Amino acid sequence: MTSILFEQYLQKLDVSMRSRGRKTALILDNCPSHPSIRTLSNIELFFLPPNTTLKTQPMDADVIRNFKLHYKTQLCKARLASLDSNVPFKFTVLDALRAIKSAWDNVKLETIVHCFSGAAKYCEEHFDI
Repeated sequence: MTSILFEQYLQKLDVSMRSRGRKTALILDNCPSHPSIRTLSNIELFFLPPNTTLKTQPMDADVIRNFKLHYKTQLCKARLASLDSNVPFKFTVLDALRAIKSAWDNVKLETIVHCFSGAAKYCEEHFDI
């Protein structure tokens, strides 16, 4: 994603929030495509400090690691099945999408909740929330 696309997305989201009479906050990392936009009326942007990934971005820790483990398991099972049947390995985009869905379905809710509880505590200690 480029900073231009992200800014356009935020502008549209801001219009949508304004039309519904809602306000929202987005917590962003320091990725270059996350520009600071001062013209948003119904969205407040909070930028995380650098080098706090594991504390404030739990998706980078357990959730994504867990998802990748499940995805790679699906990929290995497909590869082993092709070896067992002496058929050349073929993994289509549709196969990948199915493996992605299966991998995400196997990430437990408890894993997600556990990751975010640590991030919430960190944010409470370091941000005026």
